[in-house]
Amino acid sequence: MGQHLIMVSSITQAIKGRDLLRSNGKKAYIEKTPSHLDTHGCGYSIIVYEQPENVISLLKNSGIRIIGTSDRI
Repeated sequence: MGQHLIMVSSITQAIKGRDLLRSNGKKAYIEKTPSHLDTHGCGYSIIVYEQPENVISLLKNSGIRIIGTSDRI
């Protein structure tokens, strides 16, 4: 089971997303988006341990704006 990044635009969005996922029984944490993936500056990522498609609809339906996703390399 690999790690996957769900990139969001701010620390506030990341915290809300992480807390939402955790309240739904998902393992998630936050870290600054790696610079080579951060096209918007000051971005943060929610790290998940399942395929991002499994949680993206939950995040979007709760108002979390997702910039992109990436596998952890």
